[in-house]
Amino acid sequence: MGNYYDCNYLLTLKDKNGNLPDIYITDGNRTAGKTVSFKRRLVDTFLKSKTDVNQFYLIYRYKTDMQSLSESFFTDIKRLFYQGHEMTEKKLFDGAVVMLLLDEKPCGYCLPLSLSAKIKRMSSIFVTVAHGFFDEYQDENNTYLPNEIDKLMSIHTSIARGDGKQSRRVPLYMASNTVSMLNPYYQALGINKMLKRDTKILRGDGWVYERTYNENAAQAFTGSAFNRAFASSKYFGHAAENVYLNDNDALIERPSGVNEYMLSIRYNNAWYSVRKYNTCVYVSEGADETFPRRVCFNYTDVIDDRAVMINSSNYIILTLRTYFHRGLMRFENLQCKNMMFDMLSFM
Repeated sequence: MGNYYDCNYLLTLKDKNGNLPDIYITDGNRTAGKTVSFKRRLVDTFLKSKTDVNQFYLIYRYKTDMQSLSESFFTDIKRLFYQGHEMTEKKLFDGAVVMLLLDEKPCGYCLPLSLSAKIKRMSSIFVTVAHGFFDEYQDENNTYLPNEIDKLMSIHTSIARGDGKQSRRVPLYMASNTVSMLNPYYQALGINKMLKRDTKILRGDGWVYERTYNENAAQAFTGSAFNRAFASSKYFGHAAENVYLNDNDALIERPSGVNEYMLSIRYNNAWYSVRKYNTCVYVSEGADETFPRRVCFNYTDVIDDRAVMINSSNYIILTLRTYFHRGLMRFENLQCKNMMFDMLSFM
């Protein structure tokens, strides 16, 4: 792979049907050069394209993330590739959109997912956008917007329509460090069910995925005395070894023996069950939806008057927390584990 990541290989791939994808995804260890490679492609397209459809868009989660964008986007690649060029910015629509200008010419638009409904009314300004980039789409705190996938789809639809067409091809590049397999993008595309430890390339309907590992970046990270001082932390493995930051296989095992059905849980529109064994309690996907003891802890998961909204003092939570703190809880998979962690943490 060389000293730094190069996005050009990913962009040659076809989807599982042999067609050009609309979504290109890459994950890998930190400081490998993923962000620089994609930013360079965006700017090169703008400077070298022979058509007027040569602009780009950048995705952010919140409007508050969009500060000093011309500097944060351009400073590093200017020093490497674009000395003599200048980038400035201009706020549009009360700051809901930030337009980037390269040498005083509009080259790109920065868009917050949180304002997708407002951006929908601005589609006419995006007719010369050729492609987009969503950097760090996996959040290190596992914090995502409600219905984040829907908001991204709404923005892409707003960009891809116009110029006399209901829809045109505007590919989106997505890059991230390895944070968690339970991010909403893996779940929506089914990547979390396909990904193995040795996976390099995955293909779906309209998307391709590349998992990378840059040895030079890993050696540079582990060569730092500061980083070696924290070698036992989860972040060290995440940054240097391509280990998912928030994932851990501990406690994922199926117990054996006789069990008693304890509880049905509804969380994020999905059902989970809790069963009591002689040695532990076991949390798995799916549930008996008719079981009288059914709980949720979010109003969006209340589906009828028999579901109980629970709070931190509820005996069910206190019981589950006791099992957990005593090391007596096991899980079918990482999704079940994270659901329970969310539930106990929330409470």
